[in-house]
Amino acid sequence: SVPYWLLGPCVAVYSCLVPWLLASFPGSFTLCEAMMVGQGLSLLTTDTALQILAINDVVRLPEMFLVHRHQSLLFVEFLVFGVLMCCVLLSPALYKLAQAKNYMDHKFWSGTFILLSLGVGVLTVLRWLQTQLNDTHPIALVVVETFTRPVHLVLMLFWLMVTGAALVLVAAQSSERTWLTPLRFSQPGSLWMRKSFHLLAVLVFLPSLALSSVYLSLSSSISLFLFSALELFRYFKMWPGGGALHSSLLPLTDTRDAGSLILSHIYLLLGLSLPLWISPLSHHHNVGKLSLYSGVLSVGVGDSMAAVAGTLMGKTLWPGTKKTVEGSAMSVLTQLVAVLAIVMMDPYISMPTLREWGVVSASVVATAIMEAYTGQVDNLIIPLFQLAFFLSFL
Repeated sequence: SVPYWLLGPCVAVYSCLVPWLLASFPGSFTLCEAMMVGQGLSLLTTDTALQILAINDVVRLPEMFLVHRHQSLLFVEFLVFGVLMCCVLLSPALYKLAQAKNYMDHKFWSGTFILLSLGVGVLTVLRWLQTQLNDTHPIALVVVETFTRPVHLVLMLFWLMVTGAALVLVAAQSSERTWLTPLRFSQPGSLWMRKSFHLLAVLVFLPSLALSSVYLSLSSSISLFLFSALELFRYFKMWPGGGALHSSLLPLTDTRDAGSLILSHIYLLLGLSLPLWISPLSHHHNVGKLSLYSGVLSVGVGDSMAAVAGTLMGKTLWPGTKKTVEGSAMSVLTQLVAVLAIVMMDPYISMPTLREWGVVSASVVATAIMEAYTGQVDNLIIPLFQLAFFLSFL
């Protein structure tokens, strides 16, 4: 059994975090979303804090706690923990920044927070992470992984191209430049605009999962840190560029970003990446590796095609919802086609047996029905549901 002194801090953090999220950011979370985010952050912060205490010989952890953690999971834990720690330790600077009345005060407190955060990150967080990585510096590890393996370098260049396309698409929504007009959507936060980013995300994840899921897992963990830091930067409109970032992202929001936080892009990244971080990467050399594709299948393919098909040809509504049966049927069909394409593309996945096709089909159907009825952020909920299905039965 788990010792109470290990469970206590986690429960305490969760009990404080959920009410704080709902009270501090009204409209940004439903109760279910706040509970999920609270669970994730409380587990992450407690686990990371206990690792840090163990590193410094403050506590001796039980044997059951000393499990192997993959590099990507360590990056997620320590980098996100670093962002949270900076927010807590430097909260006076954030308070002053929020209260700043003129440009010079705003600029001063923005610079103060950024410089102090860099100091905290370099002197503490990266050092703790280095200890967990067998004394390999995190930045050196990323550089070596990228530039010593040709496939990783090719993937990085491809990701930069897709990122460039995404930035152009973002700029087109708020820019008055005539050459960007063809890329501008008539309605901010429209279905077509949101699903275009889903398509770009699929372009990043689908080939990368087949070529190097380990490197993708590491890179997505760093991306989560960058997204979290940029959202903090945008929320406080920090100098330099925080206000411009805020103005650029506003046209991309929809009703689900009704609060002061803009989280849709973070939820999308989490939905695609969580299967990578949760599943044991080294153990997937068979049909079970499909679990790593849960986010791509359920959100990138299924959810996107359900929305498009439902908009274009949907007529029959599911009882009590605004989602259409035609959209759900298209979701099921395209996910099954995507599974077949993945099996043909990924050399580590063998052709599923009849039983395994039955499991995949049941998972896809259940996921499509859940997508039709869920009132939560489907980018976050649906991949976890499909992942649990795959891990349980494949």
